[in-house]
Amino acid sequence: MAIDARIPLGVQPVQQQQNMLGQYAQMMGIRAAQQEMQSNEGLRGELSKGMPDDPSRLLQYGPKGRAVYESVLKGRKEQLESNQKRIDMMGGLAGFVRERPTIENFQSTLDQAVRYGLMTPTQRQETLAKYGGSSESIRSYADQTFQSALTAKDRTANETRLESSRISSGPGYQQA
Repeated sequence: MAIDARIPLGVQPVQQQQNMLGQYAQMMGIRAAQQEMQSNEGLRGELSKGMPDDPSRLLQYGPKGRAVYESVLKGRKEQLESNQKRIDMMGGLAGFVRERPTIENFQSTLDQAVRYGLMTPTQRQETLAKYGGSSESIRSYADQTFQSALTAKDRTANETRLESSRISSGPGYQQA
């Protein structure tokens, strides 16, 4: 039988008392780290499928999901604004041709549309072949383009307002 040296000496070594609050804080820190890792993995998995049609689904993935959500909304808003500017330019070009439906003005306008990136050279050739025969057909094309630009401008302006309000108001209580 082994002899315990503490018994005859009557000395106990200093024992550390357990700090329950410290242990609880440590446990909560570990739990938070696990949740963040799960959130990051979920977000990564969601984005690996491609951008969802409804970006509010990303809000369930914590702060990084919210950052991606806001970035998507901002990108969509900028894209809508860019489309609106392109539509304005095309409508302006069509308005010029509508008032002066000559073949020279039509060709010049189509050349500008190609330079501005509003249409490809192939589209230019097809449009010129289809509508370039007479001033009536040129006017018809210009009227149609001008009217569709006005309609599209109203539609994109409305979509831009909606995206702006989503960004400024943030997600609703249910989404967050």
